[in-house]
Amino acid sequence: MTAHKKSNDGHNYGAFDLWLVLLKHTDAHHGLTVRQMRDEIVRTFEDNPDHPTFKEPGIRTIYNYLDYLKTHRILGTQPRRIDVKELKAQGVTDYRPGTYITPIVDSGVATLLATMLRSSRLNSCLVGEVLDMLCNLTDDDDALPTLTKRESDDVAQANVSMMAVVRDLTEAITAGRAVTFTYETVDIFGEFSDIDELNTHAMTAATRFVDPYAVVVKNDRFHLIGHLHNTGMPMGAAGNDPLMGLHCYELDHVRDVRIKDDAIRIPMDAWDINGASRDDTGLAPFDPITFINERTHMVMGAAHTLRLRVDGAMLGRLRDDYGHVIKRVKPATDSSDSRTWHIVTLSAAEEDMRMWLLEHAASYGAFAIWPEPFVREMAEVTCAHARTYTELTRYYDTRTACVAR
Repeated sequence: MTAHKKSNDGHNYGAFDLWLVLLKHTDAHHGLTVRQMRDEIVRTFEDNPDHPTFKEPGIRTIYNYLDYLKTHRILGTQPRRIDVKELKAQGVTDYRPGTYITPIVDSGVATLLATMLRSSRLNSCLVGEVLDMLCNLTDDDDALPTLTKRESDDVAQANVSMMAVVRDLTEAITAGRAVTFTYETVDIFGEFSDIDELNTHAMTAATRFVDPYAVVVKNDRFHLIGHLHNTGMPMGAAGNDPLMGLHCYELDHVRDVRIKDDAIRIPMDAWDINGASRDDTGLAPFDPITFINERTHMVMGAAHTLRLRVDGAMLGRLRDDYGHVIKRVKPATDSSDSRTWHIVTLSAAEEDMRMWLLEHAASYGAFAIWPEPFVREMAEVTCAHARTYTELTRYYDTRTACVAR
């Protein structure tokens, strides 16, 4: 895309380049002159591979870009002139004449909005529809929850706290720096605590030392994806060790984020799509958006072929959550009750599917039937379908005994 021509869809991408330059290099006290804008555009995009046919814009072109930005008000921003006389009257001495724009949201909020839109499986047309929905939602009082003043204050305080965490993590990710934080996990009493259970006599908080890669939104919660600094890189069979490799941290339980002087130890593209070392697997590099689109839960691990038995009611839910990885559905021929059952073969991470089965255990509408180790694990962690799992494990025991003979 050239820096000074409009595309076939009518968008002036050169003006977007100028908008980005102004967003990054100006504020209400520091502007850029037209010549400085041109120089900064050249410096930013001349050798950028996303602009293979870049041509240096002329002064008149920069003025055209500014007119475009004033007309279109991208994300609500408006180019404005630095009011030197007003700043002097206020006693401000640190200023730079020229044009500036100011963002309507900080980088943390912008990152979250972009991630939520990109992770919604939307095409370019539907993104516009979603933006309209957001605008309509804020205008429609009936669509918003009614909160008491105390509830409203609690929500506001929670949002401020969350945005502070997001802002700190976004800053670290942008700078390529490691972070430390304390993290609450479920203790032996079933309650969230940040006390290090391996050192309970000290009663100190367990501090994580993490290479942060991305803040993402999944299941209405914010998460950090990163590499736990002191675990090293998983090698070979050790890649299955839950203490190794990539981790997901729910931001509701992250406390005391501190940005370190240490650069990240391992870059994100050193990991494969399942969170293992690419040196071991040779698979495509890890991508946060692809990851959260393909997983129902925020868990790592390679996908394996699994087989479930589900009733008609649960089949719809399974299609909603795993439709893109379902390989085959066929009717079960040995139904022992009035329900219609199906045998479903799909490809998913075992931990992901284990959590899904436990979430829906109360319905008694789905259980695992293969592979054997997965069936045995489910038999140990759930009381649902206890009789069925007992029969399945007994069947596997009998088959193993026959093979041994």
